[in-house]
Amino acid sequence: MADPIGWDQYLVTSSEYDDDGTLMCGIDRYGEGDGDPLEVISIGGLLYRPSDPVDGKACPSLVASDGGKRMLIPVQDPRVPAKALRLAKGDAALVADGGAFIRLGNDGSIRQYTTTDGTPTGTAVYQQIKRDVSEFQAPWGRTRFDASGFHVTTHGGARLDIGQIGGMPAPLSAFSTFATLEAQSVSLRGTLVSLGPAMGTFDAAAKSAPILAYLASLQTALATAISAAGPGGPGAATAFTATMAGVLAALTASLPAKSVSVA
Repeated sequence: MADPIGWDQYLVTSSEYDDDGTLMCGIDRYGEGDGDPLEVISIGGLLYRPSDPVDGKACPSLVASDGGKRMLIPVQDPRVPAKALRLAKGDAALVADGGAFIRLGNDGSIRQYTTTDGTPTGTAVYQQIKRDVSEFQAPWGRTRFDASGFHVTTHGGARLDIGQIGGMPAPLSAFSTFATLEAQSVSLRGTLVSLGPAMGTFDAAAKSAPILAYLASLQTALATAISAAGPGGPGAATAFTATMAGVLAALTASLPAKSVSVA
């Protein structure tokens, strides 16, 4: 009958990878040296490299002895702020020394957490996925994606909302989706920008400054051509330029009060 595997407890004093890429940890039994570094074994594919000792505090480990071979399993480092993470029954979590963690909830939720400075006391930055919502929260803004739609809000106040609506009385019941963009300055850039319904009459990019400039130059060119056509040309040119001037004035007056550029 084979000898049983022996277990003992040590502190991890160092961690390095050998030439083969195997993680090896030096150990110490409460102040007593204990020979060469040992190979680290993982549990269920979970990999962890302990931090070095600081101020006499180190990561504990369990050492398995099987005949002449010994292997090391790091266990919970008391320096890791895991006590601040209170788990519900059935929860699981992966916690790193810097305070970052991934939490799997018994309700099916997943939360990823870190801080702005990478320390346990920094400002929270996290993302969580639940069965009915996905959220991201940070000092610079937040996002939310749920049954109501997709919503983004920045720290400065700019926001984007895209979603669906329902339960409105007629004739508003014909509208099932919405999109709003709110900011102090909005710039749209594209080869073609159209404003209006997907079918039927729409307001193309005629409200842009380049289009107005193009119409003005077209007015001048046509007036010159009509004027050079001979007798009666100047009168026709005058009528045409007057009409074009009215069109340009109407377009200019229809420009929105807020700053909108289309290029």
